[in-house]
Amino acid sequence: MIRSIKARQDLLGGPVRLASISANTPFELVSDTVPGEQRQLLEAMGLAGAPGSLRVCRSGSPCIVEVDGTRLGLSSAIARCIMAVPLPSSR
Repeated sequence: MIRSIKARQDLLGGPVRLASISANTPFELVSDTVPGEQRQLLEAMGLAGAPGSLRVCRSGSPCIVEVDGTRLGLSSAIARCIMAVPLPSSR
């Protein structure tokens, strides 16, 4: 499930734009920032997955994220709208 900002306030650094997260960094989306018209599509693609199952493969345009081993490209406009919490890397 995509977490709310309040549920993630305990993490250091807090939420940042998905587009600014470095490659190979696992992350968790913050629900409050997902554009309404994209929410269902992002959830269908698995971006509402468990923490740590989401990873940025490439920042920029497109922003490429990995969801449970599958890579997805997001436009830079969408990636800039979405806030996420970088997680400690397990790799």
